[in-house]
Amino acid sequence: IEGAEHEYRFEVRRLVPGAEKPETVFEKTEDLAQQLAQCPNTTIDQLITAEMNAIKNAVNAEEDIHAHDP
Repeated sequence: IEGAEHEYRFEVRRLVPGAEKPETVFEKTEDLAQQLAQCPNTTIDQLITAEMNAIKNAVNAEEDIHAHDP
């Protein structure tokens, strides 16, 4: 993709016991170029780590909700 130098695809998959293939529970494509431009002292590694932590929290919160469904 032209001009997508800092575009990243994040995907979280899980394997349910007994399933043959993992299922995708979260996916997102994020262009971090604008954030890099706004925060010149922040590295791409820091932005990716922050994005991964936010995704982890969102997925864990969603899993907690479903774990407590009646």
